Amino acid sequence: MGLVSLDKSRILSWGTDYLIDIDWEYPGGNGADYKLIPNSARVSEITTYPLLLAAVRAAIGPKSLLTIAVPGLKRDMIAYTKATVPLIAASVDYFNASLIPHGYVADVLISIRS
Repeated sequence: MGLVSLDKSRILSWGTDYLIDIDWEYPGGNGADYKLIPNSARVSEITTYPLLLAAVRAAIGPKSLLTIAVPGLKRDMIAYTKATVPLIAASVDYFNASLIPHGYVADVLISIRS
């Protein structure tokens, strides 16, 4: 068994489209558990995240959709570097910006109203 094991035929038998959405908050650090696990303990995620996405892509094939949620704030884009973004982009169909965490939308609305 490889890094990712998906039973594509079973999921397709349910009559659903084959879509995988990965919402990881956040590879490389600054996630919800940042007080428990420091970013220094997550450095390996910067290089392994693109490998995970490539393994998922290989498991589901090129005709299925693979989407990811990406941080809406620059400070949380630790795993999105000049070296990793091309690798990530090669595996995914869509990047979806997550603007809700950490009150980002509320901060924007407050700025607009001010």
